[in-house]
Amino acid sequence: NPLARAGLAPLGGSSALTAIDELTRARNDDDANPSEGFWKAEQGRRSAMEEFRQAIESLAAPADGDAAGSTVVIVVDELDRCRPDYALEVLEVIKHFFTVPRLHFVLGVNLRALEGMVRARYGAGIDARAYLAKFIQVTLDLPDEFADEDQQKRAVLVYLDHLLGEMGIPQHVADPLREQVRIVSRANPVSLRDVETMVSSVSLASVEVLEKPMHVYLSEGEILVMVDLVVSRTVRPDLHPKFLHASVTTSELESYLGATEDVLREESGGQRNPAHDPGIAWRYHTWRYLSRNVRFKEDDPDVPEGISLQFPYFSSRSPREPWDMPMDVHRRWLDLFSFFRAT
Repeated sequence: NPLARAGLAPLGGSSALTAIDELTRARNDDDANPSEGFWKAEQGRRSAMEEFRQAIESLAAPADGDAAGSTVVIVVDELDRCRPDYALEVLEVIKHFFTVPRLHFVLGVNLRALEGMVRARYGAGIDARAYLAKFIQVTLDLPDEFADEDQQKRAVLVYLDHLLGEMGIPQHVADPLREQVRIVSRANPVSLRDVETMVSSVSLASVEVLEKPMHVYLSEGEILVMVDLVVSRTVRPDLHPKFLHASVTTSELESYLGATEDVLREESGGQRNPAHDPGIAWRYHTWRYLSRNVRFKEDDPDVPEGISLQFPYFSSRSPREPWDMPMDVHRRWLDLFSFFRAT
């Protein structure tokens, strides 16, 4: 049975990948031993590839009453996250099966990362796109937006909604996270993997914030700070320490949040400003307040009312100050494996 000989009985996703992996390893062994056992290695590689070819052809062959035969699709996902040499060897192996009827390979990859692997292996002067064209016949990009009822919704937000539901993130945390990703993804590149990382980080937060026990008071400001720490660590790791230590500057906030003057201004010429984004303005001025920006004035007409009121447990009777909150939130809710616990 050719399927059994190729290790594909029963044929599943992991079985096919294992077979490809074995072929790649044989190819690598051949490259690593150019003289010793060359012919033996070459014969073994060709035999393995022929076994795999026969297995696939047998699987795709017409069955009883099926004149056309079956189509076989092998999905190779996240190839761009492998070692560059291994990823390119997999492509070379796959190329040998392009002539097998009704066999198709689907690669789930970041093409720019794959092009970088080609240049890393063959030099900066190579035309990486032309090289990959030998293996990739049709390219389909994931859409940036999806139709959601009567409006278009960005893919990262659609995926975020899916993950929040799948992982059971409570609404009092999910809503601020959704709003923060909406804002930050407009001014910064945010990938689907970034969304996975952020939701995973939130799902591992303290039970205190996720389950919200009746005896624990959680202010809106604390949750907003926690969400900002999670998002900045993923999207802008260069700014994360500054958010953590409440030392982020006005210009950094403008870059991170897309907080342009037009977006921040609530009115223009005595009329309501249609470009104004309350969510951006609220976060922008919140972090100006926490970072002790010398120009922050709560009575400024451009500053939303109630910025300081979202941090009620920081008062004149408390030894802590508002700018201590990011580190306090980090230690209590996010840094669960630290021996340090804030008191």
